[in-house]
Amino acid sequence: MKFSRTLTVAATIVALAVIGTFVGLQLGDAGNSDADAGEQYRVHINFNASVTSDNMTEVHDLLRAYDGNVELLIMESFPPQGSAIVETADAGFCAAIVAELEAKSYVSSTTCEPWAPAGDDGGEPVSTDNAG
Repeated sequence: MKFSRTLTVAATIVALAVIGTFVGLQLGDAGNSDADAGEQYRVHINFNASVTSDNMTEVHDLLRAYDGNVELLIMESFPPQGSAIVETADAGFCAAIVAELEAKSYVSSTTCEPWAPAGDDGGEPVSTDNAG
C-alpha cells in the first residue's frame, strides 16, 4: 500500500512537471524586469521528492524578483529539475540565489554560473550551403 501511494505521488509530480515544461511557468509580470540591465546567469535546481507545484511556483517567483521575464523550465524527471536563464544587474545574484534556494526543504542542490548565448563569440556563422 505504501509503494502504491509513493507511486501515485511520483506520478502526480511528474505530471505537474510535464505541465510546467509546456507552460514554462510563465506567470506574466514582464513589467518589473531588469532585462537588458545586467549579466545573464544560468540557474539549475535539483528538487527532491517532497517538491510540490506550489514549491516550483515559489522558486519561479524568487527568480522573477531578479528578472521579471524569467522562464523556469521544469525537466521531466523524478525528482524534477529546474533551469532558468536570469538577467540581472545584481552582482551578488549567484551567491544570494543559491543560498536562498538551498535553504528550501524541497531543494537538494542549486548551481548558478554566468551564461552567454551559444555563438556569442564574435565568429562567423557556419554555412550548411555546399553550393558554389
